[in-house]
Amino acid sequence: MRHGRRRTSAAAVSRRPVRLERRAARVRGLPFEPPPVQMTVRLTIAGQALTLSREVVYRYRDQRTGEVRRPLFVTRPFDVAVAPELVVWPVDGAAGGLRHFTITVTNRARGPAVAQVVVTAPPGWTNPPTG
Repeated sequence: MRHGRRRTSAAAVSRRPVRLERRAARVRGLPFEPPPVQMTVRLTIAGQALTLSREVVYRYRDQRTGEVRRPLFVTRPFDVAVAPELVVWPVDGAAGGLRHFTITVTNRARGPAVAQVVVTAPPGWTNPPTG
């Protein structure tokens, strides 16, 4: 030991459990979570570099409440959910039989839309006849 520091071997470090919390580490200690969508502009004014970051929001004026700000969320046109979310399936196939799943597609876009769901079995599995 030198200066109160302890040396740790590489083998000892690799045995420690590691938790990956990238998002949580970025917001830890902040009073609020960062905005979902943020814009950053870099400019030069009178020879001085300047960086501005602002939250992207939807703003409108209401006669009764004044200016209203809503966060802007970027979403995909469709959400897909499979129920049940978790199925325990024996590797040896001992508990054979059909399994039933429900696939739900939600349209997140405005207006009508068309979606096609294709389900394929992994190699070595057989698909039951549809009907």
